[in-house]
Amino acid sequence: PAGIVFYPQYFVLMNELVEDWFDRRLGIPFSDLHRGDRLGVPMGRVECDFLTPSRIGDHLAFMLEVEHLGNASLRIAVTARSGDEVRVRATLTLVLASLESRRSVPIPAAMRERMALVVFLTICRRFRDCLPPISASTLSTLLKVPTQLLNECLNRLVLLQLVTTVRPPPDTSATDFLYQPARPLNRI
Repeated sequence: PAGIVFYPQYFVLMNELVEDWFDRRLGIPFSDLHRGDRLGVPMGRVECDFLTPSRIGDHLAFMLEVEHLGNASLRIAVTARSGDEVRVRATLTLVLASLESRRSVPIPAAMRERMALVVFLTICRRFRDCLPPISASTLSTLLKVPTQLLNECLNRLVLLQLVTTVRPPPDTSATDFLYQPARPLNRI
């Protein structure tokens, strides 16, 4: 044995990362997705760069960032680091697919709403912590979601009157609208 991580193992770890993201970030347990909804999320495309070998026993931190949300797919960027050193960088295109027909299906509104809920909770927690309203660009960076997806979520939250827009202060160079809860947190 070479004493380094065999490269296919990274794909297993990336798959586990995606499952954890669905479960912990979106609140959609993978088992419910498979058994209840009869949906899967196979990788339709993978681009991967193995930058530096990892030795057996190294501690790796994986980071997932949504780059694009399509009709039936999403593209995510995955980075694996050991300390400050990037070991692996990958782009995965995940396809929402029916386990019955083995064909892609549109991402359901409920799943998109869960993504909007993550945005909403972030805005509310900032408000609760007495932080100023937040811009879309800052939210995009903080949540690691693309602007297109974030704007879709913010527009939905504004239409539902859960979030309101605030103009940036006139004494700043900022042009982004800012976002805060539309009503007291105890009335949401």
